[in-house]
Amino acid sequence: MSATDTMADWGSEFDERYALLWSHDIQATPPDGSYKDRFFHYVKRRCQEAGSWRLDTFGQLHSDFCAELAGG
Repeated sequence: MSATDTMADWGSEFDERYALLWSHDIQATPPDGSYKDRFFHYVKRRCQEAGSWRLDTFGQLHSDFCAELAGG
């Protein structure tokens, strides 16, 4: 499997978890605009920093992202 395939798989998993976060956990319509893209790049950066591409802490990553947006 190439690195491109691996990142495509990771992107697909991100999309699935993002949809579940909003539909199941938050139970609200996701924000319009660039929110998802900004969150995607945030999660990608955090994964690179951690040296792990697992998304099993997706909810916590979203909470951390919101705190960063709020300046906290």
